[in-house]
Amino acid sequence: MVVGLRFNCNGRDPSEVIAAWSQGVLDMCHARGIDTEADNFTFLSVKMPCGERVLYKAVADMPMESVACPCGDPQHWAILMDDIGW
Repeated sequence: MVVGLRFNCNGRDPSEVIAAWSQGVLDMCHARGIDTEADNFTFLSVKMPCGERVLYKAVADMPMESVACPCGDPQHWAILMDDIGW
């Protein structure tokens, strides 16, 4: 399986996991002086080894579920949310 970005929900609601992760990313951007409100800002860009790319311009665009890779390979996941019990 090929995964671009994996979230271990570990029994938690995926929206809580995404919210906490997103806030951490935004905090890091702000600490580095990155304007997250700029028109050219992309919140998340996942480039897969197969060459496909998934982009989300803002936190609000982030899905609350797994996202299959646009290439269509059932073993490729741009974003995978699961409970792997870490």
